[in-house]
Amino acid sequence: MKLRAIILALVAVFGLGLATAGPASAEDVTVSIHKADGVDGVKVAAAIDAQSDRSRGDFVRESVAAAFDAAGGNHTVVMSNLSPVPDASFSSDDTRLYANVKYGDVYYGMWIVDGGSFTRNGDGGYINWAFKGWYDRDGMTIHVR
Repeated sequence: MKLRAIILALVAVFGLGLATAGPASAEDVTVSIHKADGVDGVKVAAAIDAQSDRSRGDFVRESVAAAFDAAGGNHTVVMSNLSPVPDASFSSDDTRLYANVKYGDVYYGMWIVDGGSFTRNGDGGYINWAFKGWYDRDGMTIHVR
């Protein structure tokens, strides 16, 4: 299954479709890469898929850490439950990667960025969002530096 995920991620990186990573051992995980600019989408998808045997909160937290490392540790990573819809204000120039991540029946967005801001609407906690990199936080909003 891991090879299938990598092959499909390659297809997505070269603009031929979406990358799918899964099914997972504990929860079904699907990773769809929609943009990869200067970040290896294959590595990011594989890094997220490797977290699939974790509890939901650990999955989110560890997926962010793994994606941060897979992206070279040079960009800020934000992952958030998409319900309710968050306010993501990242320009196309600042966005290195965007992915939709499905963990069981929960849908997340993942952004790897160099600037912008993000507001989580709804409950916090690792089951709903996590981030790593360079930012200033003001409550449920982070401003990426």
